[in-house]
Amino acid sequence: TTLAKRYIEQPYMFAIDIKNEPHGSATWGTGGSTDWCAAAGRIGTAIAEINSKLLIFVEGIQNYGSYNGNWGVMLAGVTSCQPALPDNRKLVYSPHAYGPYVALQSTNSTDWDEWFGFVPTATGRAVVVGEWGGWGPNHVIANNNNDAAFQISFMQYMIAR
Repeated sequence: TTLAKRYIEQPYMFAIDIKNEPHGSATWGTGGSTDWCAAAGRIGTAIAEINSKLLIFVEGIQNYGSYNGNWGVMLAGVTSCQPALPDNRKLVYSPHAYGPYVALQSTNSTDWDEWFGFVPTATGRAVVVGEWGGWGPNHVIANNNNDAAFQISFMQYMIAR
């Protein structure tokens, strides 16, 4: 809420990403103290009460079901729980996706569709990929070709969508 208050008069402030890469014990729709869906609703509502013009960006979590991977990528839970905001038209989902050097990450569009690609159709909400990447081919690391393959594949996936 501090940023919402600080920049309320700034016409170019159009959105707030409320938490960078929820991970670890964060859950989705469980109703417990680690429920990121519920927390995102509370945080987003507090921001909307200060500035109702802002879009509220909500990232995914790290662990969901049998998936344990990249921080912020997993949005599979949105089919059963969406953060409750005063105006859900302001809700934007914002996954992060990185190559295998950063986190074991698929280069498979079927996985990305299951993790976040389905969201616009299933919920009517927009998806904006907040971060993506990995190590480039000029880095001297053992895994650089895998990261380059991920980046090319992910770029093609986003263009196709």
